Amino acid sequence: MTDTESESPARGPTHIHGEAARFQFFSVIARSGLLFVFQWLVARAYGAGPFGVVSLAQTGTQAAAMLGRAAGDIIVLRGPPATPDANSQTLAVGITVSLVGGLIAAVGLFAWGVTAIGVRLGYPIAPPFLLAAVTVPLTSIAFPLAAGLQRAGRFRSYSLVATSVDPVVRNIAFLAGLLVGAHWLFALSSATLGAAAAVLVGLWSLGPSLRRLRPTLRLGAGRKALVFFCLTTTVATSAQAALPFVALSLLALLGYGADTGPFAAATRIAMLSLWIQTALAAPFLPRIADRVRHGGAAASDLDQEYRQVIAAVLWVNGPLLLGLVVAAKPVLGLFGPEFTRGAGVLALLAASQWVNSATALAEDFLPLSGRSQLALLNNLGQLAFVAICGYLLGKKFGMLGIAIAYATAVTLVNTVRAAQLRRLFNVSLPLGTITKYGACWAITAAVTMLLATGQTFVPSQQVLLAIGAALACGTLMLVVSSHDERRALSVLIQPGR
Repeated sequence: MTDTESESPARGPTHIHGEAARFQFFSVIARSGLLFVFQWLVARAYGAGPFGVVSLAQTGTQAAAMLGRAAGDIIVLRGPPATPDANSQTLAVGITVSLVGGLIAAVGLFAWGVTAIGVRLGYPIAPPFLLAAVTVPLTSIAFPLAAGLQRAGRFRSYSLVATSVDPVVRNIAFLAGLLVGAHWLFALSSATLGAAAAVLVGLWSLGPSLRRLRPTLRLGAGRKALVFFCLTTTVATSAQAALPFVALSLLALLGYGADTGPFAAATRIAMLSLWIQTALAAPFLPRIADRVRHGGAAASDLDQEYRQVIAAVLWVNGPLLLGLVVAAKPVLGLFGPEFTRGAGVLALLAASQWVNSATALAEDFLPLSGRSQLALLNNLGQLAFVAICGYLLGKKFGMLGIAIAYATAVTLVNTVRAAQLRRLFNVSLPLGTITKYGACWAITAAVTMLLATGQTFVPSQQVLLAIGAALACGTLMLVVSSHDERRALSVLIQPGR
């Protein structure tokens, strides 16, 4: 396999890593798109009921795998100086730690599904959660395998293992299953096949480094300290990933199992903005730890760059999220007519994602600056808020009540993170930009809703109304923007500027 690093010496490190970063950027975008297509295919093929069960199991897989990796990738990335024996030993420890962690998390996920969810969704729950549990350790060990490729400087192979192989294989397998009339459980089987394929590609890519590999849990004092140090970040990441799983579990526990499908579809659509935010802001991430560590002028530069990132994210996500609010019903209708009852959920989640976009990357400052415990408290508080308030509101208002709790939790935790940025790093949100763009968003939304009051639109008309609202919002943003804010837009349109 050819990687970006095997070029002639004339191509310097900056060129190599820039090329790798672009490859990773497009890999992440492609992965997000393929996973969305997979969810859409499942919904269209089997309907809201099976889609809800599949979504519950898969969101559980994501949270469990994040917890199960247990710092195995960090062990590999921070291993001793690279020699064949050292690489093999480091990979052995990292893979074993993630495998054991993944197996433990898989047992917990299966136990939760069988004991807590049971037959509440109207389907036998053991088979889908068993398939999800099998996928968890496979996904977990992909983390140290990808880290081994990253450590070796093989960034294209790393991108394949970390982002590309799983969704491609998953979609191909699922489409093949549809052609032969496979049961809806095959949607989860195809996810297992995708995870297994990513692991196999990782093993094949690492090749020589694995020849002397022997599973071991002999961590040594240094690695034990590293595992315990990173455990906080691992749990914090898992708590963040568990939000959709908790929300869907609440629906099942409260007897609204039929609504898990529409709620899951609304969540998937609202998360499109998060994928865009991640893709736009990813190049900024490596600078956070370096700038925070140096302080002074570097921190001042960080503040200025952060403002540009926020503006760029809002330029894209502001109109997009407004369009999703206005056209919530026909957008959910793409998944099937039985999904349209989740329109209110999508509108609430889209509004909260605007707040998330206005505080882009705030959640990354704490772990990248060594304050993982504070990040953990933030994420656990958010998760507890959704669980408690979602239960109370869900009992009275059903899935809309859980959506209110979810959207409120996202809004509150991002407000807290913004305050922490200011207090700990002297990095402030661009309140002027956020206020102006927020006003444009709210005014356009209000006018659009007033125009739509008392009117009956067919889906195509509602989509056109949403497009008009998005364009109007973008135009208003352009009118009120400063020179620097417009420069953030021009960089999006013409990256070379």
